Amino acid sequence: MHANCCKGLNNKVNYLNAARWRRRHRCGRRVR
Repeated sequence: MHANCCKGLNNKVNYLNAARWRRRHRCGRRVR
C-alpha cells in the first residue's frame, strides 16, 4: 500500500484514495 507516500487521511481511506489519487498525483506530490 502507498499509505506511507500519501499521508493525511486514515489508513482505511488512505489506501482507498491512494489508488485514485496515485493516478492523478504521484506519491511525491502533496495529496489533498
